[in-house]
Amino acid sequence: MKLSWFCHVALCGLLMSTIAGPGWSAGESSAAQEVGASTHFALAKLFANEGDFEQAQRRFSSAVALEPDDATLRVEFAEFLMRFGRSGEARTQIAAARRLDPENPAVLRVFG
Repeated sequence: MKLSWFCHVALCGLLMSTIAGPGWSAGESSAAQEVGASTHFALAKLFANEGDFEQAQRRFSSAVALEPDDATLRVEFAEFLMRFGRSGEARTQIAAARRLDPENPAVLRVFG
């Protein structure tokens, strides 16, 4: 089921308030608004499901920048990139995931 715009915004707000804490508001400093890789990943998946490639790629890139040693995250990013026809970039992410954790189930799923 595709999320409506309202549900999308509500879920994003919920994620932000959960991660940032009860004092978070849009007017706070950027340090207070900083979110973790898991939030960027969740938002990337939401944007990808909505078909917003640019926003999804930005969020995936942010998640990988925050957690560069997470092989599973890199596999998810690669699968997203493949879905949108970016096979060269996907291969880069898969290769990094394989170097990081060759026994990871997500990596093995891709490499069979």
